[in-house]
Amino acid sequence: TLEELAAHFKYSASHFFHAVSEGNRFFTDKLFSQIEKTEGLQYIELTDLKLQDIATAIGFEEPA
Repeated sequence: TLEELAAHFKYSASHFFHAVSEGNRFFTDKLFSQIEKTEGLQYIELTDLKLQDIATAIGFEEPA
């Protein structure tokens, strides 16, 4: 998650997001997309959750 990533670099989530966003919006979008994919794959591999529940767990408000 954003919070975990920020904590890894010893920043607040808000400060980390703004610092990364200022540099390059394309990079930020790709980074968060990759984080979501990684989280989703972990849920698929390690749980019996339905895909809709996984989508909700990683931040999608209205999964398809």
